[in-house]
Amino acid sequence: MKKIILGIVALVSITTVCPQADFNNQNDLIEAAKKGNTEIVKLLIEAGADLNNGATYNNNLTALILAAQNGHTEIVKLLINAGADLNKTETFGHTALMRAAKNGHTEIVKLLIEAKARLDFVLINLDGVSGTALVLAAKNGHTEIAKLLIEAKARLDGASGAALMWAACEGHTKTVKLLINAGADLNILLINNIGATALIWAAKNGQTETVKLLIDAGADLNIKENGILGYTALMRAAKNGHTETVKLLIDAGADLNIKDNEFGYTALIEAAGEGHTEIVKLLIDAKANLDGFSVTGLKRAACEKGSHAEIAKLLIDAKAAQ
Repeated sequence: MKKIILGIVALVSITTVCPQADFNNQNDLIEAAKKGNTEIVKLLIEAGADLNNGATYNNNLTALILAAQNGHTEIVKLLINAGADLNKTETFGHTALMRAAKNGHTEIVKLLIEAKARLDFVLINLDGVSGTALVLAAKNGHTEIAKLLIEAKARLDGASGAALMWAACEGHTKTVKLLINAGADLNILLINNIGATALIWAAKNGQTETVKLLIDAGADLNIKENGILGYTALMRAAKNGHTETVKLLIDAGADLNIKDNEFGYTALIEAAGEGHTEIVKLLIDAKANLDGFSVTGLKRAACEKGSHAEIAKLLIDAKAAQ
């Protein structure tokens, strides 16, 4: 048996993606787990391979993290039963549960939850946003996994409400519904460079169905980002040209005249500056305040070609009608 094991170990070492590494049973286990070689993993566990040390040549990824990441369910079972550390992290702070949640491996997430893996490890690696397994599942639209984690008592508003924010940002409506129904806080201002709510992010990205869900659930329409700019959901939608989202927010009663923190711009000024004619029309029809537009400047812009000239004419007519 010893000869067979040694032969298999040699074979895995030869075929590895990193031949320059100093291979031993530990690194061979990592490579076998990564590739889904269940029988080899069994033999290496029996041979006493170290289950928990990460591959120094590959971001300290352990056999369990790689098996979980790549969806190798049987290998995950073997490693759990052999006593692998469920909560070991790699260089960037991911655990096996985080990797499985991120990549949508539902059965593996179930296994790790049942084995009592920690649910609320926080990863600081999502554009400066703190992320847990639930955040990673929500961001990638893995609703069933998010449901499993919520049922296992993962914190809904852990990492400053990032789960709902990311689901809304990406337009994963099923996941957003799940989080709303589970009681996620709709109005948490995410702690990052923008400092926005789920509604602001959804509006910014033109995720109209998600915006509707959040409005219907009672999200604050007029809350401002706590970053430098201080935009509202309406301002973000207007600036980025999301006409249907702007309609929804106007109809829901969003304040049209809130000004940003940096320049004192309103949603109308943002839309006009970006050349979004239809949105300018919507805001004028909704009686947005026309302060901030000088008649002289508008007349000058009206002489140009393109959407800005058309917008200038609209604004001149609107000011004349006041």
